[in-house]
Amino acid sequence: MTALSCGRLDPEVAPYQGAALASRTCRGRLVATWPRDTRFGRRCFELLSRTYVEARCSSKYAISDEELQWLVARVKDLQQLVETICKECLGS
Repeated sequence: MTALSCGRLDPEVAPYQGAALASRTCRGRLVATWPRDTRFGRRCFELLSRTYVEARCSSKYAISDEELQWLVARVKDLQQLVETICKECLGS
């Protein structure tokens, strides 16, 4: 039994199982949006991960213009990729 058919969930598979399979299919493409193969890339990813709490609660949180610009570019790439994947899944 196949959980996905042309990007759509098979109704015979429990919804959470189908969603898990769909997310695994897209995961590699999404992870590639956030390259962490360099020290700079890893630092920026960590900054983004900590931003929500630290930027509000700590006066020591800091991000450089270069880091911010890199993150904005990644978010735009991610937004475009998610849109593409959604359109593929919906068959548009």
